[in-house]
Amino acid sequence: MRSFASLLSAALAATSALASPVAQTVVDLGSSALERRADPSLVGYLGAFFLVDDPFVYLYVSIGNDATALRPLNAGAPVIRPTQGTGGVRDPAIVEGGGADKGKKWYIIGTDLDIGKTDWDAAQRQGSKGIFVWESTDLIKWTGERLVVVEDDTAGMVWAPEAIWDPAQGQYLVHWASKFYPSSDPAHTGDPGPIK
Repeated sequence: MRSFASLLSAALAATSALASPVAQTVVDLGSSALERRADPSLVGYLGAFFLVDDPFVYLYVSIGNDATALRPLNAGAPVIRPTQGTGGVRDPAIVEGGGADKGKKWYIIGTDLDIGKTDWDAAQRQGSKGIFVWESTDLIKWTGERLVVVEDDTAGMVWAPEAIWDPAQGQYLVHWASKFYPSSDPAHTGDPGPIK
C-alpha cells in the first residue's frame, strides 16, 4: 500500500459520513467545565452518494440526528459532475482533512467509473487505475478535481477508495479494491493472479 501523501500530495482522512457530536449535556469537571462545541440543533450526518448507474455525486444530510432519515442537498441535483477519466464516479467517500487541515478541509474521493459507458466485466479487466479527488473548505463548494493514478498496468481496476489519517505517521493511508493480472496477460483476458 502506498502512502497517500506521496500519491496525492493532498490531505485526506476517511469516512463515508461525517457525524457531529451528539452529547447534549454539559459535564462539570470542577475548575473547567466543558462547553458545547456547536448548537445542538445542528447535529447530524452528511453523506456522499451515487445513485444506481448515475455517474455523479449527490450529498444528503440527515434530518436531525437520525442517520436513517435523509434529505438531498442542492435541490437533489448532483454536487459533482466529473470531467476527467471515464466521466463518472462511484463509491464516493467524504474524507476529513488530517493534521493541519483537520476541521479546515474535506475531500471527496471516489472510483473512476461510468458504468453506462462499459460493462462490469470490462470495468474489472480494463478499468481506471485512478482515484478521483475533490476538495472543499466548507463542504458546499467542491473544487480541484483530479484523477490520481495509484496502480500499474497489472491492475484491472481501482474501486471503492477510502482513506484515513495516521497521526503517528503524519500521513494518509489509502486503500482500495483491485484485481491483478499476470504481466504475461497485458490484455487481462485470463484469470486474475494472486494478490500483490
